[in-house]
Amino acid sequence: MIAAPESTADQATGDMKSQKTGLRVAIVGPDDFSLWQPRRGLIRYLLEQNCEVWAVSTPGDYVTKIESLGASHHQVDMARRFNPIDDLKFTFQLFRFFRRHRFDVVHNLTTKPNIFGVFAAWFARVKHIVMSVEGLGQVFGEAQGIKMKILKPALRKLYKLACAMATRTRFMNPDDEQFFVENKLVKPEKSILIVGEGVNLAEYSRDLLDGKAIESVRQRAGGSAGTKYVTMITRALWSKGVREFIEASKIVGERRDNVKFILIGPIDAGSNGVPKSYLDENETETFKYLGFVDDLRDAFAMSEVVVLPSYTREGVPNCLIEAMALGVPIVTTDNVGCRECVNDGETGYLVPVRDSKSLAEAIDKIVSNDELSRRFGEASRQKVEDDFNERRVFERLYNETYQ
Repeated sequence: MIAAPESTADQATGDMKSQKTGLRVAIVGPDDFSLWQPRRGLIRYLLEQNCEVWAVSTPGDYVTKIESLGASHHQVDMARRFNPIDDLKFTFQLFRFFRRHRFDVVHNLTTKPNIFGVFAAWFARVKHIVMSVEGLGQVFGEAQGIKMKILKPALRKLYKLACAMATRTRFMNPDDEQFFVENKLVKPEKSILIVGEGVNLAEYSRDLLDGKAIESVRQRAGGSAGTKYVTMITRALWSKGVREFIEASKIVGERRDNVKFILIGPIDAGSNGVPKSYLDENETETFKYLGFVDDLRDAFAMSEVVVLPSYTREGVPNCLIEAMALGVPIVTTDNVGCRECVNDGETGYLVPVRDSKSLAEAIDKIVSNDELSRRFGEASRQKVEDDFNERRVFERLYNETYQ
């Protein structure tokens, strides 16, 4: 059941949860899917530490799954776009909730919670306020258009103020940490680098996969026996490299008739969003937009290679790490955040940004060489075991930012 703001259900659940002896933690994200898909492991870990955990976001189909872990969910209204009135309302909702429940830790995720969640937690006198910078996106890249040029300096000032109010700012890649320190947005002593979200190595095991579910995704994707799938999983944004992915599908398709490029993820209505009409117009025998897949492990498992040709400032893309955990080779760009995932020539390939030909060449090397694909896949799994075990990530977060 979704707890309504300021409801008696909130208070009753809070009273019950207050019997726990650990920290009282609020994790604030943009939506329930973002709190479930990459962060359910963190929620589980905190519950194991006997913490009272609240997931705070806009509601959706994943609230019941979050609550099934043993956490509580609190609904807030957060507009995706910046709007002074909406953002002020969002901040005040958070402030009232934080003050009422007297949290020990507020952990904010993504841009809006990082800014307005920090403001709300600071005014509510929360002791430990954590920002997680998970990629800086287009606005900190090459500003395009009047709106972006206005938003960029304003966002810098907001981030600088939020970093001053936060007790720790967590970065997922060294480029973003360096950017913030060099631009005096955060003091070095308040920053911490913990690379990636991490992956549950037991959960991301091929032994647990459902063959029928994988086959169902394969049938939706189309193709025939022997088809090799090249998969891209992301919101449909130009800056994620959707155009380059489609162009690469045409290049590879001219050489091979057993390869199919599949794009999985939601349509985005923003100015950076790729229109559904563009995806439909470009559908061919070698490219298809599949939309949403409930369990991404099934999509990873059917793939010969997983691709993310992003040219925006990423954090560390979880879709790449999850694919690697299932032993899938990776092709991504030599770009902020993306490069942390790949040992070039060992687990996959790094290619230049906005370079469809280089992207196609890298993909073609893998799909045309079964032994290379096998070797890259094994090395990918090993890299995740060595560098992205979620337990190590959570232990550092808990010990170095929550206390």
